[in-house]
Amino acid sequence: MPQLHFPDPTTCSFSELGAALVRAADRHTAAPEVRHDNTARGFSLAVDDVQVTAIHSPNSKLGGNTVYFLIDLGLMPVSDELAAWRALMEVNFELLKGNAICFSRRPVTGEVLLQKAWSLEQGEVDDLLCELLMMVKLARRWREEGFLAETLMAEPA
Repeated sequence: MPQLHFPDPTTCSFSELGAALVRAADRHTAAPEVRHDNTARGFSLAVDDVQVTAIHSPNSKLGGNTVYFLIDLGLMPVSDELAAWRALMEVNFELLKGNAICFSRRPVTGEVLLQKAWSLEQGEVDDLLCELLMMVKLARRWREEGFLAETLMAEPA
């Protein structure tokens, strides 16, 4: 799998990251279109029918060199929503490590999100791509099987 090294993280191109992910995934598609507004920029990739969204806010006080990857899993598909959210928080604890994937909730809609933070200073996309592909696999299983607390707790982080 190819590696991309950015020579200077302060000048690296966010769109170059999208193109590098497409190349590293050996997808024969064009680099994703980067959209932007006054505060952030982003792109989306379709990976095995799962939409992966990348968001970067270069002027953010939370980390201007951090890119956030999101996969929308939809609404919690169980009758006991509170217990399900508690289970996902336990899964988050089990996955806890620097820049690990985690589950969250979209405040406005209540949808479940699978997310990951990645620093542009890391400069190599091979590890990032592996984690994104794992996120896509989890998203596909979520769609096929529904809520995954037991499955996720059984898998090594």
